[in-house]
Amino acid sequence: METSEALPGGGIALADLQHVFEAPGPFLSVFLSTEARVENAAQRSEARWRTLRAEASSLGAPEDVLSEIDPLVEDAHERGEVFAAIATPTGLVHTEHGPSPLPTDDVRWGPLPHLLPIVAWRQADPPHIIVLTDRTGADLYAIRRGAPDVERQVQGDHDEIRKVAPGGWSQQRYQSRAEDSWQHNADEVVDAVTGLAERIEPHVILVAGDVRAVSLFRERLPERVNAPVVVVDGERPWDGSQANLPPDLRAAIDATVRSETDRLLERLAEELGQHDKAVTGLAAVARALSRAQVATLLLPERSIDRTLSFGPDPTLVSTSHDDLVGMGVDDAQEGSADDVLLRAAVSTGAQVRLIPAFEDPAGDRDLEGDVERIDAKLKDGVGALLRWA
Repeated sequence: METSEALPGGGIALADLQHVFEAPGPFLSVFLSTEARVENAAQRSEARWRTLRAEASSLGAPEDVLSEIDPLVEDAHERGEVFAAIATPTGLVHTEHGPSPLPTDDVRWGPLPHLLPIVAWRQADPPHIIVLTDRTGADLYAIRRGAPDVERQVQGDHDEIRKVAPGGWSQQRYQSRAEDSWQHNADEVVDAVTGLAERIEPHVILVAGDVRAVSLFRERLPERVNAPVVVVDGERPWDGSQANLPPDLRAAIDATVRSETDRLLERLAEELGQHDKAVTGLAAVARALSRAQVATLLLPERSIDRTLSFGPDPTLVSTSHDDLVGMGVDDAQEGSADDVLLRAAVSTGAQVRLIPAFEDPAGDRDLEGDVERIDAKLKDGVGALLRWA
């Protein structure tokens, strides 16, 4: 068995969703638009929910489960543009709020939860740290979807921070002490960011603020913090307010997301070309997941219009119902391919990446030709990078 070299980062870790798949089904999956920037937002959300609720009831969702969702709808628009709820006959198992409305509201009642939109939200907003720094310290924000945000202020205890020219014999000593203060405060910021990075494993660290403070921060950040550091224009708000966060943060995060996808696709193309640690196609990917062989599962952003057979154990996955019966699985079921593959990936510790259709109207993507056409190489729209060949 040949082990793989380190895979590029970019897969989304979904360990916090494992409890959803472990709950006993069937599952109710609700995705309800909760637009905030409209008049009477609460009333509109509740009207949409009444329609979706009736559909859920007709599909077989129990009344007591629907009643548990009812009180969560009224204020949902205050937390996001989409409200997601996953429930079983025993009650709610997961709720989450998305950043932008889906094309249509969606409700499903089936053997597995439908989590593809939630994965898309996680991928579009990966864990990241924002550092707004100056010579006195920094405001830090650690953002991880699905977990509470962490906000922290680091204020250095060295207050001799201005480089001036007082003249006379004291000039060199004064400037040396000022430089020491900047470096000391930068060390405190770095220590705090390192601690946050160990907690949330950021995909990117975004830094803005005083040019000298930013430079000192980058120089001192230890190698074990391996997330890329991206400098954006902006300053540390004097009042520590989030209302004045730099406007370029969103563009920098979007660029990180695209870059991570590109790196994974480049690796996939390389491994496929070598007939090595990658597979494509539902059958091959299902087989690799059943062996806990998958490091990163690649799925299309849009649902796959195919089904797979699965058993009680998440690694019992096959394109053939008869194969599972032949393995002694008496209660094999059929489910949406996306949901079955996600369940197997999460249960085996694989990361997940959703692959968009390649559209580059601006012509600014720098991809090799075979990577630009990788969607055509993904048989059945799915693929996997493997832990071993």
